[in-house]
Amino acid sequence: MNVASNSSLCPKGVWMIEEDAMGRHGIKESVMKLWRNQACPANILTVSGGRVKAPMPYEKFHFVFIAPEGISASLYPITLRDWSRMCQYFSNTVNTVIQTDDKADKSFRVLFEKYTNGAEATPANIAKAFDEGVMKHSSKLPVPVPKRVGRPKKTTTTNSNNKKSAENQKQNKMKEETVYDLLPSEERLTNVVVNRYNQLEEKDVARDKDLSKIGALMKLAEIDCIKFKTTRSRKSAAKVDVNMIFAVCKCGHNRVNEARKNQSTLCNKCRNNQSRAKKIEQRRRDNAVMRVSADSKVPISKLSPEEVSIRMQNMNKERQRKEQERKRLLEKVEKLTEERDNKKARSESEEFKL
Repeated sequence: MNVASNSSLCPKGVWMIEEDAMGRHGIKESVMKLWRNQACPANILTVSGGRVKAPMPYEKFHFVFIAPEGISASLYPITLRDWSRMCQYFSNTVNTVIQTDDKADKSFRVLFEKYTNGAEATPANIAKAFDEGVMKHSSKLPVPVPKRVGRPKKTTTTNSNNKKSAENQKQNKMKEETVYDLLPSEERLTNVVVNRYNQLEEKDVARDKDLSKIGALMKLAEIDCIKFKTTRSRKSAAKVDVNMIFAVCKCGHNRVNEARKNQSTLCNKCRNNQSRAKKIEQRRRDNAVMRVSADSKVPISKLSPEEVSIRMQNMNKERQRKEQERKRLLEKVEKLTEERDNKKARSESEEFKL
């Protein structure tokens, strides 16, 4: 398809909205969309008004610059933003005969001459530009088609919502029952843990993949820990039955320890981290006043928003106190200086009398 500009008023090419270009040059809408999304001929350029921040109402449309055949469209005389601003100005200008000294008026007339390759911005030429379609009057722009937001939400009644909720609860219950039927029993998991533990050394328990898989099954079956008995060597006796417990820490490490009254659910590393965090929190509570004092050495990045607010208030109070102290000292110095000058003046006057 050969599309080229043949305007006598704008020999370098014309800007127009896509709808006018399709009507004047017989361009199909599918071809225009293809040009907009992919490559287009060398003498044609498509630009969105919103992308170049064109003024209202031009920013809602897509524009196309059509140059004569054999000339690149990238050599347009003025930009789309300048063209749309010029069209908006001459659309709103009631009397174009009067040559004002306004800078905006002069700049738009210079743009018109540049766009039309030297034609003077007279009322006749401006009207001709609007009639030929090389300029677009703001009142003659088509109504933009609103973007499709999407399919509207279906309105459901309370009864239908209750029915769906009951069905969902029923399905979830069936899924849970199916999962519990498929999961192995706690007795079987205990046998697997005992057999696997006896095959491993103490250092390999924490990272054993088979025990980790058992821990995942325990989580699905909502089993916190597995208790079992094993034999261990003691100093006092050869072998003793010991109550053991298998659990999986929140960090993912497997734990097999002797059962105690106050059994912890954390591994040694997580327990140390928790203890360290408690100590830090206790130290913060003990030094709460020092942390928010005006001369505190604690970085602001380590403080909470409430502590930062209190620190700022204390700093402002300290700044005001120092300012008052400085004024008081200045007044005292001025007073002492004045007394010294008066005393000196009195002594000089007494010496003069003598």
